Amino acid sequence: MIAVRRLRLSDHALAVAVVRALKPEAERRAHDRIAEALESFLQDDANCFVVACEGNRPVGFAFGYVLPRIDALEPMIYLHEIAVAAAYRRQGVGRELVQVFESLGRTCHGRKLFMLTDANNLPARRLFASIGARESPSCSLFEYVWS
Repeated sequence: MIAVRRLRLSDHALAVAVVRALKPEAERRAHDRIAEALESFLQDDANCFVVACEGNRPVGFAFGYVLPRIDALEPMIYLHEIAVAAAYRRQGVGRELVQVFESLGRTCHGRKLFMLTDANNLPARRLFASIGARESPSCSLFEYVWS
């Protein structure tokens, strides 16, 4: 059975193990600083890290943020990243991870949940469509990286 839950600071060691197990090596930045970054992340209640485990084995995770707004009292929920181990995809794990963010949004009276993904990330696009999310035709993503 797969258990899905939000992690807190007391779950720091589990969060580190999950990221190291499921995030591809090429995507891990500053590998030696994952523990430090996750500790900082988990200290802020506006940040949300959710894990799916089968027994002690991590099979998925998602993280995101509750974003306050200046034009409304209700925050928006931003799901920044979701990852599910290949052997567990298309079995509802991703949907369960997203449901934690939906529940968080409802609890804090959020206006909406939004996610970004690459155009060629078909698993994420299928997942988001399956939960009823609509692709926005009017949005563009710009990145600015400084050195």
